[in-house]
Amino acid sequence: MNTGAGNTTGTGPAANEEIAALNAMVLALREQIVDIRAEQQRALQQAALGSSLESAELRKTVLALREELERREAENRGSVQRATALMAGEIAELKAIIVALRQQLEHQKNQYAIEVQESRVTASQEQLQLRNTIVRLREELEKLNERV
Repeated sequence: MNTGAGNTTGTGPAANEEIAALNAMVLALREQIVDIRAEQQRALQQAALGSSLESAELRKTVLALREELERREAENRGSVQRATALMAGEIAELKAIIVALRQQLEHQKNQYAIEVQESRVTASQEQLQLRNTIVRLREELEKLNERV
């Protein structure tokens, strides 16, 4: 009985070819697992980059809004009450925008975490299926070797 890969004592050419084919299949499955893991890593990196770019854009937007606020404040210096009311309203609006943007960003982060978890579960399931396939193929190989 043949219990180890590469040990072909007492097997015919057909069994050797089948063993070689099964070994090639195992190698291909391992390469697929590596590819899946690399794709998951790329997805994580892209998501992190996207979050960084979005944060930078939010900072630019906040800075632009602050500059606009300062410009308007300077134009309205003649009326202190108008300038104060305008500034208070715009600051409240900016705070509301920032809060809304933070909530949106947090929601996107949570959504991304869920997607990453789902990807991990899917990859784990695929890996389990591949392992089960390998076990089944090994059992079939052992049956073939017992017949020889």
